[in-house]
Order: sequence, then structure tokens, then C-alpha cells
Amino acid sequence: MKPKTTLILLVIASAMGLFIWLKDSQLPSTADRESRAKRVFVDLKGDDITKIQVALNTSNLVGRVVIEKDKEKWQLREPLVYRASGSEANSICSALEFLNRDGVITPAELKAKGGKLSDYGLDKPPVELTFWRKDKQTVVKLGKASPVGSTVYVQLAGKDDILMVDKSLLAKLDRKVDELRDKTVAEFSTLQANRLEILQGKKSIEVVKASKPGAPAASAADKIWRIAQPLVARADQGKVDGVLDKLHGLQAESFASDKAADLTTYGLDQPQLEVTVYTTEHEGAITVQFGAAVKDDATKVYCKRKGSDTVLTVRSDTLKDFNVPVNDLREKKLADFNADDARQIAISFANQPIRLAKEKDDWKLTEPETIAAENNEVSNLLTSLTGLEVKEFVADVVTDLAKYGLDRPYYTVTVKKDAPPPPAPATPAATGTNAPAASVASKAAGTNAATATTPAPAAKPELVTVIELQFGKEDKEKKLIYVKRADEPYIYAVDGETFGKLPKTALALRNRTLIATEKSKVTKLTRQHGATAIAIEKKDDKWKLAPGVQGVLDTNVVDDVLWAVTGLNAEKFISTSAADRAKFGLDKPAWTLSFDVNESGTNKTFGLSLGHETGDKGRYGLLTGQPAIFELSASTTGTLTKDLLKRPETNLPPAKVTAPAPKAPSAK
Repeated sequence: MKPKTTLILLVIASAMGLFIWLKDSQLPSTADRESRAKRVFVDLKGDDITKIQVALNTSNLVGRVVIEKDKEKWQLREPLVYRASGSEANSICSALEFLNRDGVITPAELKAKGGKLSDYGLDKPPVELTFWRKDKQTVVKLGKASPVGSTVYVQLAGKDDILMVDKSLLAKLDRKVDELRDKTVAEFSTLQANRLEILQGKKSIEVVKASKPGAPAASAADKIWRIAQPLVARADQGKVDGVLDKLHGLQAESFASDKAADLTTYGLDQPQLEVTVYTTEHEGAITVQFGAAVKDDATKVYCKRKGSDTVLTVRSDTLKDFNVPVNDLREKKLADFNADDARQIAISFANQPIRLAKEKDDWKLTEPETIAAENNEVSNLLTSLTGLEVKEFVADVVTDLAKYGLDRPYYTVTVKKDAPPPPAPATPAATGTNAPAASVASKAAGTNAATATTPAPAAKPELVTVIELQFGKEDKEKKLIYVKRADEPYIYAVDGETFGKLPKTALALRNRTLIATEKSKVTKLTRQHGATAIAIEKKDDKWKLAPGVQGVLDTNVVDDVLWAVTGLNAEKFISTSAADRAKFGLDKPAWTLSFDVNESGTNKTFGLSLGHETGDKGRYGLLTGQPAIFELSASTTGTLTKDLLKRPETNLPPAKVTAPAPKAPSAK
């Protein structure tokens, strides 16, 4: 057989095998077939049922209940028109779909026993169920409960067999009408809500969906909640959504009346509270009114939907969810912005300006000096700003800013970001030629088209202010700081401790990197402590003591010192004033280090002076030629001052160094 023929036969065989496997996998298993064989309605799907009618002659009801599906929602049609509980209706449909025969009494068996339908309660059944699916109608009569087991006798109209089915079906059907009613007080989608009103007696709160200030018109999904009454203010999105969720989830405890003639009886002629929601899915408003407490049960209050005659009761403790002060709905984040969007930061403290700008991914100080900034510290600043929360809403109408120290703010911080790009220009209309507009224009002007269409250099993006915060006096008793947003008239108070963490000087934002070079490029290291000095040099990639120095060099310590000094970082900066050097022991340093570096054939010398100890056993430091005094950690200080010579394991004093002491590096 040819290879090609063999391959074709293999493909056909594989395809047939796959087809058979798929066919078999779609067939019901033996267990499924046995389960279906017990079903009363073998071909019934609960979702196909469109109408249910229950005729009752029981203690719960003498009459008829009809529920019908209307656009996937169940509605009560009899004995009153009202929304039906979807879960209850679907539960009945599911029970019918999975209704099993637990036993059968055939006509022959009934005759042999000398029995009759009345023995099983089926001559005048107390419950008769009729349900519709498409054009098919099915009637089920439910009689007495079986004396043995948990079954009830049923008979299908047009059938002679008496079936025994689980009595849970009877429990689902023999219900009071109110149990089949939808207990949802206000049916709406919270996602479609665009306006919320709360009327608390004479006080009114209004919250509306709107575009963010300064942003272009947004889609419904991009809009945010804003308080419109009794003041115009930013809203706490979660709090407003929470009120809507509570309203959406409000459930009736009971139905007091469906035709309330006198609303005074229920305290609903002048409701104590009204909550209204507007949505894009409904025309007009959905208003829920809350009235008086139920006379014999103070845990419940009466309520109704405005425009409906049905009076309900709900739990009285739900009132607290809606009877909220307007300040509870206000945004407590003082500066709600994306820190990653920040491009410029300006700080004014004690009339000392500080400015920072972001270039690509790094921040730099641009005032009072141009120098790299510590990215982590700037990030901490932005995080602190976005984390500032209002502790008190102090004043909404302010006539005297000086009272709060905000006529001349103690501290101001402004954050800017790139302005949003302008909308794209409209495409020029056709001019009757296939040539691009620029080409036509350039030809008409006698110029070269390529030159005419050369794009101009990209302009530097404009910046817009994201937030400006002005900080004033401190309430020492409450440990709060008064603060105001430049774009709002209101006075807030924030935690004084959080404010205290905001940087007040440019030194706090300077890049902490003091020296950054490669250890392998260091060629010489000199260190002096008091009258003792030591110098080491690198010869043929090996470190050796300089001529005239006696002892055995500890190369491991040398390695540690070089790692520390070539990647030297400050814990923090203290001052740039030369007058402060004596204060920190840097006029007469306890230690001085200098090391030579060869970078691409160019020699460079770094000098470091170490002064007094800091509180945590570190030391104050100063780089030669640099004005900034800084702190070094105890760990770094300990490494830089390690003994470079190996000492014999005895109690003998350290070896005397006879090399002449090098001159200490200048600290100017």
C-alpha cells in the first residue's frame, strides 16, 4: 500500500473515532437515563414554563393564584396585580422539572383494592396546579398526603394513574399570596442610577452623576457622583453607592394594605423620610416614603412607593441607612489623584520655595538648586498627599481666613500633570483632486510638498494643576491642622501627625546617593583618625600597604570599606550652612578618608570627613567640595572605620603606623 493511501486511511479512521467519541459523550449516562425515567414530566424544562395557576381550597387561601412571566420577569395576575417573587416562581418551575414518581397506583390496582379517588383526596383536590409552556397546558391535582413516607398523591388531568410525589411540591404551592409577592421595595439597577435625592423633613440632599471637573464630557460609566445640594462638593463614591445598594436591597417585612384609603394611619401623609432615585432605565423617579412605626411593633415602620397604593412594612433600623448627614456623603480624601500622573510639584514653606520636576522616570529638584531628587521620598510625598483624609469638615461658609491661618498659608503644595491632548482636527473636505491637501496647497504656493508637510517639533506638553493644598493653623487640643483646597471654598481639618511627615525643606528631597562609582576603579585609599594615618594602593590588581606603612593588610576589610565608600548613601541631609560644621564636629573631623578613582584614564579624588556621632551611633559627614552635611548610618560608619590591618590574636596594643600622616581633605 502506498504511503499516501495509508496516511489518508489513518486520517479517516481518526476522524471516525473522534466522531464516535463525541457522539457517545453527548449521550446521557445510564444513571441519567434511569433518573429521567422516574420523572413525572420527562420533556419539561423549568425555563419553558410561562404561566402558573394554583387553585386552592386550604387554610392559606380559598381562591386562585395566577403568576405569569412577562419579559423574563414574573408578575402576579390574581388575586391582585403585583410583582411576583422571581425566586419563588422559579423554585416552583424547578420543582416541576425535577418532579419524580416515588410510586404509582394503576387503575387496576385501585380497583383491586376497592378504592376510589376520594380515598386519596383527588375527587375534590384541595390544590390544583395548571402550568403553561408554549401552547401546551398541563393540569396537576394534588390530594392527600400519603400515610407512609413524605409523599403526596397527585393525578395528571387526562391520566388514570395516581402518582406519589415528594410533598415538598405541595409546600411550594399551598402558600399565602404575600409569600409569592416580590418583597423588593424599589426595583432598579444601581449601575443605571444618575441622581439621588434624600428628603429628611425640611432638609434635602441631592447627589448627581457628573463628569470630573476639568474633564471632557464622559460616558455614563466614567461619570462620578457629586453633591449638588445643600452644597456643591465632592462626594464619596463608595458612600453614595452604599446608599443606593441599601435602597436596592430593601425588602418588605410584610404587606400592610393594598388600598390604603387614609395614609395618616401609616404616617405616610407627611413621610418622615423620602429617598428618590433617578435612572437611565426608567422614566421619572422611583421614590420610597417612610412613615410611622407600626403601633404594636416598634421594630418596623410603614413605607410605600410613591404612586403605589400598597403600604409595606420594613425594619425600622433601615432608616439609619438613608437618614444620613450630608457630611457623611462627602469625599474625605483631600487630594484624590493618580500619583503616577504628577509631573511637577511646588512647595512653599516659611516663604522658602521648593520645586521638583519629573523627567522620564526620575524626579529632580529645580529650586532652590538643580540636583537629583530622591525618587522614594517624592513618591512618599505623593502617597502622603493622596492619603490625606478629612478628619473634620470645619466650615463651609468662610468670611475670615485669618481665623484658620489661611490668609497667609503656613505650607502650600501644588501638584501638576500633563494637560489632556486637544481633540484631533477634523479631516479636510475633498477638493476635487486625489492629491493630499498639503500637496495641493504647496503646489499652489510654488513650494516643495515634502517641505510643506514636514511636521514641526513636538511642543512641550502644557501642565494643569491637579491639586493645590494650603495649610494653616494647628488646633493643638485636637492635634489637627486646618487646610483648604485652592479650588474649593471649604475649610477642612487633617491629622497633624500626617501633616508633620510632609517634607519642609529641599534637603529632605535630595537624592541620598553621595558617591556612585565602581569598586574596581579605585586605585588608592587614604584614611586618618587623629594622629594615625594609613594609605593603601592597588598594584597589579592587588591591594598593598603604601611604602613606609608596617603591618599586614586585611584584604577582606579593604573590600568591605571599598563597597561602602563607592556606594555611599546618606540617611538624611542636615544642613548646607558652613556655619553648622563646627556644631556637627566637621570643622575638626574625627575621621577623614580620601580615595582616588580612575575612570576612562581620568583620575578623580573623593574626600569624606566624619564628625560627631549621631544618636543612633552613626556619624555626621561632609564630602570635600560639597556644602551638604549629612548623616551616615551606624552600619556604614562602622564599615568605613574598620581596622585595615590584621592584628595578632593577643592583647598587645595595635601596631604603630610609621607612615607620615596625609593631609586631611578640605571640607570647603
